[in-house]
Amino acid sequence: MIRPGASDHEEVLVARLAALAVAAVAAIVTLLAGSGFNITFLVTLVFAIAASANFPTLLLALVWRRFTTRGAITGMVVGLGSSILLIALSPAVWPGPDSEGSLVELDNPAIITIPLGFLACWLGTVLGGREPRAEEDFEELFVRSETGIGAVGTVSDERELVPTAR
Repeated sequence: MIRPGASDHEEVLVARLAALAVAAVAAIVTLLAGSGFNITFLVTLVFAIAASANFPTLLLALVWRRFTTRGAITGMVVGLGSSILLIALSPAVWPGPDSEGSLVELDNPAIITIPLGFLACWLGTVLGGREPRAEEDFEELFVRSETGIGAVGTVSDERELVPTAR
């Protein structure tokens, strides 16, 4: 996505490094939280972050013909950023100045951040301009998802069916 000419090996390497970085951050946060911290609370926050960053993008990619890459990236960044910000300002993480109460009274921000992700996806798509190729790909992938026709291969840049290596 960032470097279009990247090989499959480079993409896998970047994905593994990203997974390692996320696991390291999760381990550090867990250690900093201490032994008395409720771990189930952390799990619900992780689900809120994942839902805010991924759900709007995945759903719109399946149902909206005009949905673009710019809209997907915008929605993911806004969903991720807003969920992390609202979690940081929640009572469990930051009780507020002099423990008088935090700025956000929600324990789980998903009720706000998921709609923000949808809004950002929509704004990124509408303001980013049309991508005719994305609309063509949507048609092809929609037929493939509904019928299974061509599910054995992948679509190359030349728009021909290329069998996948197994």
